[in-house]
Amino acid sequence: MLKKALFFIAWIGIFIISIIGIIFSIHPLDNRLFFTYTIGESQQIYVVFLVVSIIYFILSLMKFMSLFKRTNGYLIDGPNGEVLVSTESIRSIIKEALESDGEVKNLKINCGKSGKKYKITLYIDLHTQRSIAEKSAEIQKIVKDELFKRLELEISVVEIKISKISTKSE
Repeated sequence: MLKKALFFIAWIGIFIISIIGIIFSIHPLDNRLFFTYTIGESQQIYVVFLVVSIIYFILSLMKFMSLFKRTNGYLIDGPNGEVLVSTESIRSIIKEALESDGEVKNLKINCGKSGKKYKITLYIDLHTQRSIAEKSAEIQKIVKDELFKRLELEISVVEIKISKISTKSE
């Protein structure tokens, strides 16, 4: 964590230095104009300084944008390194777990991170004679257990939205 904080402070420093370099190159301290008809040797240094400052500015902006990019999936830290499990893989595990359940139809899955926690939303049609609360608790337990068993993924929320309810006549 300390290493990440030091690198963050370093990138902020590079960003500030690049802005100061751009300002200094465009408006030098001795108030000479940057753009003149003849570029002397002293003004070539300002041009080089401006180009280097712009390059550092662009690099720091790209780094800041990558800090706020979301990963598409779930990152598992293992003893041999990191593994990124895609959201589509998580969806297929949930479909496999619920396809044998005859009471669940038209399954649609939304999943992703909500802060540091992983959240799953299931849209289903339910065809059952049992209690809806009992059946939805069972579905939530199946999903949580299956994902923990296969990926060791702790699910904070499994939200079930029932689109249609019908009773089975046997």
